[in-house]
Parts: sequence; C-alpha cells; structure tokens
Amino acid sequence: MVEEAALQLVSRVSGLAWISNSRGRVLTVLGEQGPRLPGGPVGDRQSDVAAVLDHVSYGTGLSVALVRLLGINWERTGAGMSQSLVYLCRAADPSALVRTPDAGAQQSHPPAFRWLTLGEARREMSPARLHVFEALWAAWRDETTAVLHHGRPAFDAAGVQASSWPS
Repeated sequence: MVEEAALQLVSRVSGLAWISNSRGRVLTVLGEQGPRLPGGPVGDRQSDVAAVLDHVSYGTGLSVALVRLLGINWERTGAGMSQSLVYLCRAADPSALVRTPDAGAQQSHPPAFRWLTLGEARREMSPARLHVFEALWAAWRDETTAVLHHGRPAFDAAGVQASSWPS
C-alpha cells in the first residue's frame, strides 16, 4: 500500500548525465528551450542508470561510465512529482567526439551540442534550468551531492528541510 502511494507520487523519473571535458566545461544538448543536460526519461522496467547510459550513447555517441550520483531534483508535475537523477559521468574515451544520432534514426531535428562554462550557462539557460545547473556545478566543484526541490536546495547547511517538500 505504501509502495503504491510512493509510485503514484513520483510520476516521472529521468536520468541525466553531467559530463565534463578537460577544459572544465559541461556537455549540454541544445533544444527548443535552450541548453539542457543529456539524458532522458526512464523507460518501463528500466533503471535510472540504464536510462542515462542509453540516452547518452544514443543521443551523443559517447560511451560513459557513471562515477557517482551528483544530484537529485524533485519537481511538482500536475498530480505527482518528477524526479531527475543526475550522475557524474566520465567518457570511456576522453578523445571521443560527440556526434548526432545516425542518419537512419528517425528524428525531425537532430540535437546540437555545446560545452558550457558556468558563465555561459548563466547567459544561455532559462532561470529554472539555471538554478539546477548552478546547484549541480557547486556539488561537482565541492564533491558533494545536490538534493533539490524545484531547483533550490531542499535542505539548508545544517540539514534542516529548507522548503515544504514535497509540495
């Protein structure tokens, strides 16, 4: 009964990748709503880890290894909550180039990619995405894990719940 309620509460789970290069830039996918991290929704009977690996491989051509969980962001979506799990990843081959999906893949607009610094992200991202990106950047820099609610810290520095969560 409790498990069913928890499953109904989280209506969408996504696995995203934080992939940096040797110049301290982070890989983003350029979409209609601006830059975002590569990754995508978790499929039926698929783990968040498998979703990250699959979406990154398919969308960028990169083979990545997961290093650790970098952050979690919870957001209210209609009647439930969405959960994005962001993993710090390392390219299996650091010299590999990002590529668009194969021409045989049925995509109306193949994705474009951009390696961003924090300053560039501040100029190019929407405010909602930027809050998440900045928190993840801080977690990456500080080697911590960001726990977010609508892109804002869910807990303060003392570990006290900082927002009404979930709301």
